[in-house]
Amino acid sequence: MSWRFPPRGWLKFNVCGVVFKDKAGGGGVLRDEDGVARALFSSPSEVKDAELSIGVALELYEGMGWATCCPLFIEVGSNEVFKWLSEIESRLGKLHYFFAEIERRSYLSFRKAEHMGNEMAFALAIVGVKRSDTFKAWW
Repeated sequence: MSWRFPPRGWLKFNVCGVVFKDKAGGGGVLRDEDGVARALFSSPSEVKDAELSIGVALELYEGMGWATCCPLFIEVGSNEVFKWLSEIESRLGKLHYFFAEIERRSYLSFRKAEHMGNEMAFALAIVGVKRSDTFKAWW
């Protein structure tokens, strides 16, 4: 399996977070319905919580103005993170505010990435661990 196209009329942000010893990082890539990359990011993280990559992805997507015209799929590679997103009872209490913010966005849906479908986001997350600041690009 590999990366899959979003449905027609949708955008898709693949995101990933990684932790190596005492350092964490996140990364993601936004693609349109034709599979063309429209934005990406790579970021270090002070915290080792799942919201890092999703929060940066939403900030980019909304900042580019896409939220007013195109719904968004966010695909995550982690089974644990996907469970937090899809099952209210499995969410950590300290992330309550984060999930409340996620749920107010009607244009947003989550999916679990297929095996080998999150490779670019994973590579960006690894680079994020080594970065001293956040890198964001969009076009």
